[in-house]
Amino acid sequence: SGRISLLKYLLLISLAATIHKSSIVLAPFGLFLIKRNLFLNIIFIFTSSLVLFFVLLQEYLSTYWEVYTGLDVDSSGALIRILMVSLTSILFFLFRSRMNISNNCRAFWTAYCIGGFGLLILYFIVPSSTIVDRIGLFFLPVQLYIFSLLPDALGTYGKRNLFWTILIIIYYWLVFLIWQNFATHSAEWFPYKSLFDYLI
Repeated sequence: SGRISLLKYLLLISLAATIHKSSIVLAPFGLFLIKRNLFLNIIFIFTSSLVLFFVLLQEYLSTYWEVYTGLDVDSSGALIRILMVSLTSILFFLFRSRMNISNNCRAFWTAYCIGGFGLLILYFIVPSSTIVDRIGLFFLPVQLYIFSLLPDALGTYGKRNLFWTILIIIYYWLVFLIWQNFATHSAEWFPYKSLFDYLI
């Protein structure tokens, strides 16, 4: 049922928060998983989010804010990563009507993509881009999920749609090449080797 799905979602968020506390920012999105008993679900989500906040994050909030803002910490590639989420969100809004997903799922990812756009606004408001970049990590599933649906949405549903699949692979291949050659700390991620090292 919808309630069980909501409980499972909050349980997973709680488990994620024990590893990375800022993941609790995703708790409110559980509201879009279901449409029945909306008022009760709003109360449930709000209460659960507060509990997660006070149990897992409140003690560390001032420390995090001081570290990220007081020490002028910034992430050089934050804007590019956020723009990639925003681009994926735009593609979702353009083609969501052609995606073979349930209404609840469509509502959830609509809210999720709006949150992705919100990151772009936060980037120009929050003093430290690293804060936004850390939150942006939890919006990476937008790219994984939406791009997995695009070949069927742009081509013929149920077919291989090889052209669109290859186009997406090329897009991420170019992203990887640009990162490998121009990112400030890319060298620290190697000596992982692949055939690409002999092609460039």
